[in-house]
Amino acid sequence: MSNDTPYATGARENAVEHAIGLLLDAIQPDWRSNPDFAATPKRVAKMYVHELCFGVFGDPPTITAFEKPPTMDEMIVVGPLVVHSVCPHHLAPIIGNAWIGVLPRTRLLGLSKYARIVRWCVARPAMQETVTEMIADCLERALGLHNQPPPGVAVLVRAEHLCMKWRGVREPAAITTTSALRGAFRDNAATRSEFLRLVQEKRA
Repeated sequence: MSNDTPYATGARENAVEHAIGLLLDAIQPDWRSNPDFAATPKRVAKMYVHELCFGVFGDPPTITAFEKPPTMDEMIVVGPLVVHSVCPHHLAPIIGNAWIGVLPRTRLLGLSKYARIVRWCVARPAMQETVTEMIADCLERALGLHNQPPPGVAVLVRAEHLCMKWRGVREPAAITTTSALRGAFRDNAATRSEFLRLVQEKRA
């Protein structure tokens, strides 16, 4: 997935580890002598580089498409797919789910590829609105042929923002929903309604 060399990854981890140490110096001055913080900067660095933000540092996943059976002309809906992201304003977690709808033209993806695309797109500090559009862009590229996008792509993301639950207004029940609708999902009310109905059924 990533073009990073071990040296580049190690250097990035070292930089994040150093930065976390400086943060702890500012908010917990005695952390170096407190056993509760043993190796905390190193653990946090590994978490950010290899889990929370790996989408920033490497290439998108390799996606292999295959030919759609000629008789297939139905909608594909996949979800819920796990969303773990980071708010760019406060670096607080964003936790939720994504649903994908596709009207394929001539190409199909293996079902696991949808999850890989979502995971790569959300693994970065980014606005939920931005990530939702990024997922739709990746799907259009993966399913398109000769720069011709598929007839329809839909992405729906519902997530909790801990920057809104922990701090500020402190609204523990608030959920943010964003969507990116392309092609028939945007232009055809019946197609859009079918997708939203299937998503609702999967949530029930």
